[in-house]
Amino acid sequence: MNNPEQKQATSVHFELYDEKKSSFQKYKSLTIGDKGFFFLLLYDTITALFGNFPGAAGYFFRKKFYRLLLKKVGRGVIWGRNITLRHPHKIEIEDNVAVNDFAVLDAYGGETSGIKIGEGSLVSRNTILNSKGGSIEIGKRTNLGMMSIIFSRDCKVRVGNDVLMSAYCYLMGGGSHSMDRTDIPISLQGAECKGIEIGDNVWFGSGVRVLDGCKIGKDSVIGTNSFVNTDIPEYGIAAGIPAQVVKMRK
Repeated sequence: MNNPEQKQATSVHFELYDEKKSSFQKYKSLTIGDKGFFFLLLYDTITALFGNFPGAAGYFFRKKFYRLLLKKVGRGVIWGRNITLRHPHKIEIEDNVAVNDFAVLDAYGGETSGIKIGEGSLVSRNTILNSKGGSIEIGKRTNLGMMSIIFSRDCKVRVGNDVLMSAYCYLMGGGSHSMDRTDIPISLQGAECKGIEIGDNVWFGSGVRVLDGCKIGKDSVIGTNSFVNTDIPEYGIAAGIPAQVVKMRK
C-alpha cells in the first residue's frame, strides 16, 4: 500500500480534489458510492423524513424503511435517532442489534469495504464505525461503548463475540503513513495497513487505544486508558502506556 495511486482509490481527500467531478458527483460518491441516482433519491428521502423522527413512530418508520438502504438487516433491529449512514449498501446487520442515537456507520471505499454487526450486539450513542477502504466486523453479543471509534483504512478490523468495550475506546486499523520523502506531503506517500484482531470475551476498560497490527487474545482484559501497541496473549490482563501484561487469568 505504499503506492500513492493505490491510496487514491479510498482517500476522501483525493475524492474531494478530483477536478473531473462536480460537487454533486463528489457528494454522491461520498454518500452512496457507485449506486445510481434513484438510490440517492431514496436515501435522501428516507433519512430526511425518518432519521430524526421522535418516539415510537420514529422507531417504527426507521425499522421499516432503513432495510431498503442496507445490504442486510435482520429481525428485531432497533434504530436510534440521527444515525449517519454512508455507503449503506455495504452494511450488514444481524438480528436483535441496537444502534443508538447519533451513531455513525460509514462503509466508504471500494468493493472490499464494508461493515458487519453480529446478532445481539449494541452500538452505543455517538459510536463511530469508519471503514475507509477496509472492513469492520463485529461479532455476536458485543457491546461497543459510548463515544468509541473503530477505524479501518485499507485493512480488516475484527472484534469477536461477547466483547465488552467501555466508553471512549479507539481501534485504529491502518494509517501508519510512510514519511521517508520530504519533497511530497506525507499524505501522498502511502500507508502500511495490517489490521486489528480482537478475540472473543475480551473486556476493555474506558479509554483504551489499540494501534494497527495488534492482536488481542480471547478472554483477556485491557485496563482503563491503556495504550496497546503490541499483541496481548489469551487470558492476559494488560495495563499501562504502553500496555504490558501484569497478570494472567489462568
